[in-house]
Amino acid sequence: MKKPFLSDAALINITKWWLTVILILLPLQQKIVKVIELWSNVLSTSISYLDEVTIVIFFPLAIREFYKRRESPYLLILFPLIFLSVFGFISGMINGNSVLITILGIFDYIKNFLVIFLYAVFFRDFKEFKRNFRLLVILTITLGVIAFAQEFWALFSRYIIEQDIKSINYFLAEEIIPKDSWMFGIYRAPSLMHSHNIFGMYTLLILTIYLFIPPPPKAQPFPGFVPKRWDGTGKAGMKWDWVSGVTVRNINFIVLFILFTGVFVSVSRIAYTGLIFIIGAYIFRNRKRIIILSLIPVIVLSFLLGTLPVFDKLGTTKSDLSDKSGLKKNEVWTEECKGVIYRVTSTPYRIYARDKAIEVWKDHPFLGVGPGMFGGVVSVIFKSPVYKEYDFFLMWVLEGYRSLDQFWPQALAEIGVIGALAFIGLLISLFTAFFKTAQQTASEEIKGLFTGLQALIIVLLIYFLGNGLNNAAVLFTFSAFAGMGLGSKNYIIERSNV
Repeated sequence: MKKPFLSDAALINITKWWLTVILILLPLQQKIVKVIELWSNVLSTSISYLDEVTIVIFFPLAIREFYKRRESPYLLILFPLIFLSVFGFISGMINGNSVLITILGIFDYIKNFLVIFLYAVFFRDFKEFKRNFRLLVILTITLGVIAFAQEFWALFSRYIIEQDIKSINYFLAEEIIPKDSWMFGIYRAPSLMHSHNIFGMYTLLILTIYLFIPPPPKAQPFPGFVPKRWDGTGKAGMKWDWVSGVTVRNINFIVLFILFTGVFVSVSRIAYTGLIFIIGAYIFRNRKRIIILSLIPVIVLSFLLGTLPVFDKLGTTKSDLSDKSGLKKNEVWTEECKGVIYRVTSTPYRIYARDKAIEVWKDHPFLGVGPGMFGGVVSVIFKSPVYKEYDFFLMWVLEGYRSLDQFWPQALAEIGVIGALAFIGLLISLFTAFFKTAQQTASEEIKGLFTGLQALIIVLLIYFLGNGLNNAAVLFTFSAFAGMGLGSKNYIIERSNV
């Protein structure tokens, strides 16, 4: 019998190496694509799909490893994914959609959550998580320093040199639309990422986990008063003990300052709202009722911020719109034409897209029009006929964003109320799984990780009000952290039972 080309151990090591590398590449993915497409469109396109290719290749290997170890593949997470997939397939078939488009549309909904299983089966030691997280902290610090430099140069150019925002040579930022890149007089720094929103959310993700995981212990060489939390005998801030010496845990405030600065200079309304919640959750992390009550104003605030028409991305003049609308510059515009132009110039894209999605949903309230048919990247690639049916006027904007720039309206239009509730059920299942893991583990570090991930579930709910699912830097990394934590927790249980 011929020996396999790669032993199981070698295959696992290669897989772990790649899964570590891709975590580092994802925040820089779009910048790398922009550089490489100058030489090769094929290679740049391949890199832009690295996250999807990784999931497709390694998910079968993960299932194989689960089977070999006779492990249950986290049924609390798996069942909601299966239900969402089956429902999406039923919706597509009832609407008479292409099987390929339906499958790709379903994959678009669940792909980032499949990452949990990849990292859970291949990363079994929490030391591996800490090593990977340390690399990502270093990367995020680097991105934060670059963002600060971008912010400083933009502010210096605008307010000291007094350059017009259209004339500023923006540092390491491409395809700048000046009107969209400033808010409240502050430059929305993207660092090396393709969007200030994604940079802000990614930095917030790293900041949250950094806050909630206890840092490495450090000996206090002198006596003094310390909170009981530091010596493990009580809750923080309740009582103070005099000790002759104790092992304390100190957060590196330089790292913390850079991470906070990264969120601030992104000037992302969603990241700001998420940061407010994360700070509250961290301060009151032992008071669950206060955290739950705080959700109501945070979600309301995020909804208002997500739909706030701060700027108009669509242009405001007849000349600007003539090419997009198909109207000639010298044509006499009828009342109907004026209505079209008024609708475009007076309503920002996000609100227009939301209204169209609601219109589609009203006609298909329970099942939607099917996955991959409205609002997502699959619908754009395959030129869904739904856009023509509903007279979606702003296709030129949608083709640029490849998204409605808000998830929940897309979900309602594509998979209806039942599908949207199924997706909410998936998030609730994730929250429950994280909560149970935090309660069951004896490791303070794993407990801290899953407490942070619970807080991030709420941030994701806020994030989906203003963005879509195609944000691998945030969602892929979030799921990778969850997977490594679940794998480490199971590994600890296995060792304790030996």
